[in-house]
Amino acid sequence: DDKTIHSPLFSSHIRDIAMLHEAGLQVVIIPGARSRIDEVLKASKVEWSYCDNIRVASADAMPYIKMAAFDVSNTIMTSLAANGLTGLIGNWVRARGKGIIDGFDYGIAGEIDRLDVESLKTVLNDGFIPIFPCIGWSVAGHPYNISSVILAQQIAIGLKADKLFYVMENGGLDADSFDYVKDEVTISESGKIAALDLEQVDLFIGTNMAMNPLPSEEKEQQLTNTYTYLNLASEACKQGVTRVHLVDGDLDGVLLSEIFSDLGSGTMIYTSNYGK
Repeated sequence: DDKTIHSPLFSSHIRDIAMLHEAGLQVVIIPGARSRIDEVLKASKVEWSYCDNIRVASADAMPYIKMAAFDVSNTIMTSLAANGLTGLIGNWVRARGKGIIDGFDYGIAGEIDRLDVESLKTVLNDGFIPIFPCIGWSVAGHPYNISSVILAQQIAIGLKADKLFYVMENGGLDADSFDYVKDEVTISESGKIAALDLEQVDLFIGTNMAMNPLPSEEKEQQLTNTYTYLNLASEACKQGVTRVHLVDGDLDGVLLSEIFSDLGSGTMIYTSNYGK
Protein backbone atom coordinates (compact mmCIF):
# COMPACT_ATOMS: atom_id res chain seq x y z
CA ASP A 1 0.00 0.00 0.00
CA ASP A 2 1.80 3.17 -1.14
CA LYS A 3 -0.18 5.22 1.38
CA THR A 4 2.07 3.55 3.96
CA ILE A 5 5.12 4.78 2.04
CA HIS A 6 3.96 8.37 2.53
CA SER A 7 3.08 7.83 6.19
CA PRO A 8 5.18 9.40 8.98
CA LEU A 9 5.95 5.82 10.10
CA PHE A 10 7.52 4.76 6.81
CA SER A 11 11.09 5.33 8.00
CA SER A 12 10.33 3.36 11.15
CA HIS A 13 9.02 0.41 9.11
CA ILE A 14 12.19 0.44 6.99
CA ARG A 15 14.34 0.47 10.14
CA ASP A 16 12.41 -2.58 11.38
CA ILE A 17 13.00 -4.31 8.03
CA ALA A 18 16.70 -3.49 8.39
CA MET A 19 16.73 -5.11 11.83
CA LEU A 20 15.07 -8.24 10.46
CA HIS A 21 17.51 -8.38 7.57
CA GLU A 22 20.49 -7.98 9.89
CA ALA A 23 19.09 -10.80 12.00
CA GLY A 24 19.38 -13.10 8.99
CA LEU A 25 15.86 -12.99 7.53
CA GLN A 26 15.64 -12.69 3.75
CA VAL A 27 13.29 -9.90 2.70
CA VAL A 28 11.53 -9.11 -0.58
CA ILE A 29 9.57 -5.86 -0.98
CA ILE A 30 6.66 -5.41 -3.39
CA PRO A 31 5.42 -1.83 -2.96
CA GLY A 32 1.95 -0.81 -4.03
CA ALA A 33 1.84 2.20 -6.33
CA ARG A 34 -1.84 2.79 -7.03
CA SER A 35 -2.21 6.25 -5.51
CA ARG A 36 1.10 7.43 -7.01
CA ILE A 37 0.07 6.18 -10.45
CA ASP A 38 -3.30 7.92 -10.07
CA GLU A 39 -1.48 11.13 -9.15
CA VAL A 40 0.90 11.00 -12.12
CA LEU A 41 -1.83 10.13 -14.64
CA LYS A 42 -4.06 12.90 -13.35
CA ALA A 43 -1.23 15.46 -13.52
CA SER A 44 -0.44 14.33 -17.08
CA LYS A 45 -4.14 14.46 -18.06
CA VAL A 46 -4.15 10.84 -19.11
CA GLU A 47 -7.49 9.08 -18.75
CA TRP A 48 -7.99 5.72 -17.05
CA SER A 49 -10.72 3.78 -15.30
CA TYR A 50 -11.14 0.71 -13.10
CA CYS A 51 -12.93 -2.51 -13.94
CA ASP A 52 -13.13 -5.19 -11.26
CA ASN A 53 -10.50 -3.19 -9.34
CA ILE A 54 -8.11 -3.41 -12.32
CA ARG A 55 -6.69 -0.26 -13.86
CA VAL A 56 -7.74 0.08 -17.50
CA ALA A 57 -5.88 2.51 -19.76
CA SER A 58 -4.53 2.84 -23.28
CA ALA A 59 -0.91 2.33 -24.30
CA ASP A 60 -0.41 6.11 -23.98
CA ALA A 61 -0.61 5.72 -20.20
CA MET A 62 2.16 3.15 -19.91
CA PRO A 63 5.17 5.52 -19.77
CA TYR A 64 3.51 7.41 -16.91
CA ILE A 65 2.58 4.20 -15.08
CA LYS A 66 6.16 2.96 -15.35
CA MET A 67 7.49 6.29 -14.14
CA ALA A 68 5.21 6.25 -11.09
CA ALA A 69 5.85 2.58 -10.28
CA PHE A 70 9.63 2.98 -10.44
CA ASP A 71 9.40 6.24 -8.49
CA VAL A 72 7.82 4.33 -5.60
CA SER A 73 10.41 1.54 -5.87
CA ASN A 74 13.24 4.10 -5.86
CA THR A 75 11.80 5.65 -2.71
CA ILE A 76 12.06 2.23 -1.06
CA MET A 77 15.62 1.74 -2.33
CA THR A 78 16.71 5.17 -1.08
CA SER A 79 15.33 4.48 2.38
CA LEU A 80 17.03 1.08 2.48
CA ALA A 81 20.32 2.74 1.55
CA ALA A 82 19.88 5.17 4.44
CA ASN A 83 19.80 2.12 6.72
CA GLY A 84 22.90 0.52 5.24
CA LEU A 85 21.05 -1.97 3.03
CA THR A 86 21.22 -2.52 -0.72
CA GLY A 87 17.96 -2.78 -2.58
CA LEU A 88 17.84 -4.09 -6.12
CA ILE A 89 15.10 -3.38 -8.66
CA GLY A 90 14.91 -6.04 -11.36
CA ASN A 91 12.79 -7.38 -14.20
CA TRP A 92 12.12 -10.81 -12.72
CA VAL A 93 8.48 -10.85 -13.86
CA ARG A 94 7.32 -12.23 -17.21
CA ALA A 95 3.81 -10.98 -17.99
CA ARG A 96 1.17 -11.12 -20.70
CA GLY A 97 -1.70 -8.82 -21.53
CA LYS A 98 -4.99 -9.53 -19.80
CA GLY A 99 -6.59 -9.02 -23.18
CA ILE A 100 -10.29 -8.95 -24.04
CA ILE A 101 -12.65 -10.73 -21.66
CA ASP A 102 -16.40 -10.89 -22.35
CA GLY A 103 -15.94 -8.20 -24.97
CA PHE A 104 -14.09 -5.81 -22.62
CA ASP A 105 -10.56 -4.73 -23.52
CA TYR A 106 -8.31 -4.42 -20.45
CA GLY A 107 -5.70 -2.45 -22.39
CA ILE A 108 -2.27 -2.39 -20.75
CA ALA A 109 -3.38 -4.41 -17.70
CA GLY A 110 -1.33 -7.58 -17.42
CA GLU A 111 -1.20 -10.94 -15.70
CA ILE A 112 1.83 -12.75 -14.33
CA ASP A 113 3.15 -15.42 -16.69
CA ARG A 114 6.31 -16.50 -14.90
CA LEU A 115 8.67 -15.42 -12.13
CA ASP A 116 12.43 -15.88 -12.42
CA VAL A 117 12.62 -17.53 -9.00
CA GLU A 118 16.14 -18.91 -9.39
CA SER A 119 17.61 -15.48 -10.16
CA LEU A 120 15.63 -14.06 -7.27
CA LYS A 121 17.08 -16.66 -4.88
CA THR A 122 20.59 -15.75 -6.05
CA VAL A 123 19.94 -12.08 -5.31
CA LEU A 124 18.63 -12.96 -1.84
CA ASN A 125 21.57 -15.25 -1.07
CA ASP A 126 23.95 -12.46 -2.05
CA GLY A 127 22.44 -10.27 0.67
CA PHE A 128 20.39 -7.88 -1.48
CA ILE A 129 16.75 -6.91 -0.92
CA PRO A 130 14.79 -7.30 -4.18
CA ILE A 131 12.20 -4.62 -4.93
CA PHE A 132 9.41 -5.32 -7.41
CA PRO A 133 7.61 -2.46 -9.19
CA CYS A 134 4.11 -3.36 -10.40
CA ILE A 135 5.34 -3.87 -13.97
CA GLY A 136 5.89 -7.09 -15.91
CA TRP A 137 7.36 -7.58 -19.37
CA SER A 138 6.34 -9.89 -22.19
CA VAL A 139 8.78 -12.06 -24.14
CA ALA A 140 8.91 -9.29 -26.73
CA GLY A 141 9.69 -6.67 -24.06
CA HIS A 142 6.26 -5.04 -23.88
CA PRO A 143 5.46 -3.69 -20.39
CA TYR A 144 2.18 -4.38 -18.58
CA ASN A 145 0.71 -2.98 -15.39
CA ILE A 146 0.21 -5.86 -12.93
CA SER A 147 -1.34 -6.14 -9.49
CA SER A 148 1.11 -5.65 -6.61
CA VAL A 149 -1.00 -7.69 -4.19
CA ILE A 150 -1.19 -10.65 -6.58
CA LEU A 151 2.51 -10.28 -7.37
CA ALA A 152 3.35 -10.42 -3.64
CA GLN A 153 1.30 -13.60 -3.28
CA GLN A 154 2.92 -15.25 -6.29
CA ILE A 155 6.44 -14.37 -5.15
CA ALA A 156 5.73 -15.79 -1.69
CA ILE A 157 4.43 -19.01 -3.25
CA GLY A 158 7.38 -19.25 -5.65
CA LEU A 159 9.90 -18.80 -2.85
CA LYS A 160 7.96 -21.07 -0.47
CA ALA A 161 8.09 -18.17 1.98
CA ASP A 162 7.56 -18.63 5.68
CA LYS A 163 5.72 -15.32 5.92
CA LEU A 164 3.86 -12.99 3.58
CA PHE A 165 3.02 -9.55 4.96
CA TYR A 166 0.40 -7.20 3.52
CA VAL A 167 1.12 -3.81 5.11
CA MET A 168 -1.69 -1.37 4.41
CA GLU A 169 -3.81 1.42 5.78
CA ASN A 170 -6.02 -0.03 8.53
CA GLY A 171 -4.77 -3.53 7.75
CA GLY A 172 -6.01 -6.52 9.69
CA LEU A 173 -9.56 -7.46 10.66
CA ASP A 174 -11.12 -5.02 13.11
CA ALA A 175 -13.06 -7.12 15.61
CA ASP A 176 -15.83 -4.52 15.89
CA SER A 177 -16.43 -4.32 12.13
CA PHE A 178 -17.31 -7.92 11.28
CA ASP A 179 -19.49 -10.84 12.32
CA TYR A 180 -17.74 -13.93 13.68
CA VAL A 181 -18.09 -16.64 16.31
CA LYS A 182 -16.65 -14.80 19.30
CA ASP A 183 -15.57 -17.81 21.35
CA GLU A 184 -13.54 -19.22 18.44
CA VAL A 185 -11.19 -16.27 17.85
CA THR A 186 -8.76 -14.24 19.94
CA ILE A 187 -8.73 -10.45 19.90
CA SER A 188 -5.40 -8.63 20.16
CA GLU A 189 -4.74 -5.50 22.23
CA SER A 190 -5.06 -3.46 19.04
CA GLY A 191 -8.63 -4.70 18.57
CA LYS A 192 -7.86 -6.99 15.63
CA ILE A 193 -8.88 -10.60 15.14
CA ALA A 194 -5.48 -12.14 15.88
CA ALA A 195 -5.63 -15.25 13.69
CA LEU A 196 -7.84 -17.39 11.46
CA ASP A 197 -7.14 -20.81 10.04
CA LEU A 198 -8.35 -21.66 6.53
CA GLU A 199 -11.65 -23.14 7.70
CA GLN A 200 -12.33 -20.03 9.78
CA VAL A 201 -11.49 -17.82 6.79
CA ASP A 202 -14.13 -19.57 4.67
CA LEU A 203 -16.68 -19.23 7.46
CA PHE A 204 -15.76 -15.58 8.03
CA ILE A 205 -16.17 -14.69 4.35
CA GLY A 206 -19.45 -16.59 4.06
CA THR A 207 -20.90 -14.95 7.16
CA ASN A 208 -19.94 -11.38 6.27
CA MET A 209 -20.76 -11.59 2.56
CA ALA A 210 -24.29 -12.50 3.59
CA MET A 211 -24.79 -8.95 4.90
CA ASN A 212 -27.68 -7.55 2.87
CA PRO A 213 -28.21 -4.71 2.35
CA LEU A 214 -24.73 -3.34 2.88
CA PRO A 215 -24.66 -0.31 5.19
CA SER A 216 -22.94 2.04 2.74
CA GLU A 217 -20.85 2.24 -0.40
CA GLU A 218 -17.76 2.82 1.77
CA LYS A 219 -18.54 -0.30 3.79
CA GLU A 220 -19.05 -2.29 0.59
CA GLN A 221 -15.60 -1.24 -0.66
CA GLN A 222 -14.08 -2.14 2.70
CA LEU A 223 -15.63 -5.60 2.55
CA THR A 224 -14.51 -6.11 -1.06
CA ASN A 225 -10.92 -5.21 -0.16
CA THR A 226 -11.05 -7.47 2.89
CA TYR A 227 -12.28 -10.44 0.86
CA THR A 228 -9.58 -9.83 -1.75
CA TYR A 229 -6.81 -10.05 0.83
CA LEU A 230 -8.38 -13.00 2.64
CA ASN A 231 -8.76 -14.96 -0.59
CA LEU A 232 -5.17 -14.18 -1.60
CA ALA A 233 -3.95 -15.21 1.85
CA SER A 234 -5.98 -18.41 1.85
CA GLU A 235 -4.71 -19.46 -1.59
CA ALA A 236 -1.11 -18.64 -0.61
CA CYS A 237 -1.39 -20.90 2.44
CA LYS A 238 -2.88 -23.69 0.34
CA GLN A 239 0.15 -23.44 -1.97
CA GLY A 240 2.77 -23.66 0.74
CA VAL A 241 3.18 -20.24 2.37
CA THR A 242 3.23 -20.92 6.12
CA ARG A 243 1.59 -17.73 7.36
CA VAL A 244 0.08 -14.60 5.83
CA HIS A 245 -0.20 -11.45 7.95
CA LEU A 246 -2.54 -8.51 7.32
CA VAL A 247 -1.13 -5.58 9.30
CA ASP A 248 -1.80 -1.88 9.79
CA GLY A 249 0.89 0.40 8.38
CA ASP A 250 -0.31 3.19 10.67
CA LEU A 251 0.97 1.33 13.76
CA ASP A 252 4.59 1.81 14.76
CA GLY A 253 6.56 -1.43 15.16
CA VAL A 254 3.81 -3.48 13.58
CA LEU A 255 6.20 -5.86 11.78
CA LEU A 256 8.22 -6.71 14.87
CA SER A 257 5.08 -7.00 16.98
CA GLU A 258 3.46 -9.36 14.50
CA ILE A 259 6.54 -11.58 14.38
CA PHE A 260 7.70 -11.63 17.97
CA SER A 261 4.65 -11.15 20.21
CA ASP A 262 2.15 -13.89 21.05
CA LEU A 263 -0.90 -12.27 19.46
CA GLY A 264 0.73 -9.70 17.21
CA SER A 265 -1.08 -6.52 16.22
CA GLY A 266 -2.67 -7.62 12.92
CA THR A 267 -4.43 -10.73 11.61
CA MET A 268 -2.59 -13.95 10.76
CA ILE A 269 -3.99 -16.47 8.27
CA TYR A 270 -2.56 -19.96 8.59
CA THR A 271 -3.13 -23.58 7.67
CA SER A 272 -4.94 -25.77 10.18
CA ASN A 273 -1.83 -27.86 10.85
CA TYR A 274 0.33 -24.82 11.71
CA GLY A 275 2.41 -25.53 14.82
CA LYS A 276 1.90 -29.30 14.68
